[in-house]
Amino acid sequence: MSEVVVPLFPLGVVLFPGMMLPLHIFEPRYRDMVRHCIDEHRLFGVLLAGEGPEPCSAGDIGTLAAIQECQALPDGRFDIVTVGVSRFRVLEFIETRSFLQARVETLPDSSAPDDDGGVREAFLTYLRTLADLTDTPMSEAEIAVDPGHLSYHVASTLPVEPAIKQRLLELETTERLAHERALLEDETEQVMRYAIAARQKGYFFFKGRRLSLN
Repeated sequence: MSEVVVPLFPLGVVLFPGMMLPLHIFEPRYRDMVRHCIDEHRLFGVLLAGEGPEPCSAGDIGTLAAIQECQALPDGRFDIVTVGVSRFRVLEFIETRSFLQARVETLPDSSAPDDDGGVREAFLTYLRTLADLTDTPMSEAEIAVDPGHLSYHVASTLPVEPAIKQRLLELETTERLAHERALLEDETEQVMRYAIAARQKGYFFFKGRRLSLN
C-alpha cells in the first residue's frame, strides 16, 4: 500500500476499477479540480457521497480515476471521460483548496481466485434474459473472463442501489464474487417474473417507454 494526497469528487454513483465514467463538470470547485488534475497529471478519487455537507461520505473506500478524454467548453465547463484505476481508503480529509482533498492509501486487489464461482455463467444468464425480453443483441465477447475484472464488470452493471455497489467495492474479490452470484440469481428471477407478466399483458415498459410484444 502507498499513501498519496488526491482531489476527491463525492458522487451519487460508485466507480469500479477498469470501468468507464463520463462526467459533466459544471461547479466552479470541480472545474478547478479538473484543471489541477490535467495541469499536474494527477488522478482524483471518486467517493460515494453521503448525506450532509462534505466531507461526509457513505464510506471511506473509493476508486481512483484517470481522465482519459477532456473537452473544455467555452463557458469553463468540462465534459470528461474517466476510467477507474484502483481502490483507495481515505485516511484524512484535507480542506485547504476550493475542492476537497484527502490523504489516501491505495488498496491493491487481493489475488483473484482461479475460478469465478459460476458468476460469469450467472451473468450471461441474466444478460440473455434481458436480451430476450427487450429483443436486443448481446455480445458475450465483451464480458470479462478474468475473475477479478469480471467482479468489477458485474458490480458496475448490476441494477442495484449505490449502497449495495459500495459494499461490493469494499469486499475482496472472492467475497465480491460470492455476493454477486446471489444478486445475479435474484435479479434474473425478477426479470423472468416481469417477462411473464409482460407477455400476459402484451406489453412492457422499458426505459420509460411502453413497448408492445405483439
